[in-house]
Amino acid sequence: MLGRAVFLVDKNDILRHVEYVKEIDDQPDFAALLDATRKLTFCAIRKFLTPSNLL
Repeated sequence: MLGRAVFLVDKNDILRHVEYVKEIDDQPDFAALLDATRKLTFCAIRKFLTPSNLL
């Protein structure tokens, strides 16, 4: 049995997105992976751009 998997791991080694595809010929949902990456990146940027960091 061959399949594919994609994982998104943050800087703290926490899994933020996991997808398994049963068939090797099927593609993972790259749009969902990209969306999860954008959300993780946005949270990191928002945390960095707090008012105390802008002084």
